[in-house]
Amino acid sequence: MDDSSREPGLDSESDSVSNSASGPVTEPVTNSLPDPNADSGSGSGPHYTSQPTPHAAPPLQQYYLVYGALMVLLLLTVAVAQFHLGAFGIVLALTIAIIKAVLVVLYFMHLRYSSRLTWVFAGAGFVWLAIMFAFILSDYVSRGWVGQ
Repeated sequence: MDDSSREPGLDSESDSVSNSASGPVTEPVTNSLPDPNADSGSGSGPHYTSQPTPHAAPPLQQYYLVYGALMVLLLLTVAVAQFHLGAFGIVLALTIAIIKAVLVVLYFMHLRYSSRLTWVFAGAGFVWLAIMFAFILSDYVSRGWVGQ
């Protein structure tokens, strides 16, 4: 077997990976991928960094304002629950809950400052939620025999 046809790292008489008299093979390992942080010197091509792209953090006052709005909406929800408003009560309570959820998603989950792709996935989650509610409500409405 000549040296050009054998694969490196295989056991043979001259270079053995096992503990033999000649010792382990010390061939340098080369990385076939280019270093993304290395400067090619040409100035062309993308420059990759391991650091995320920084963006300005929202001011702390904005968090306090959103928190205050959530507390006001909480008190409004409690106040609405104290009165018997019939069918309008559930509509009003759900409207307040949706407003609170939107505030949390936009500001505390930072969706407002995210990329458009993140908006698409968040919207897809809400579309899926609407589909689930539609199926549940259609099943509930179609069961006229329940409770008779």
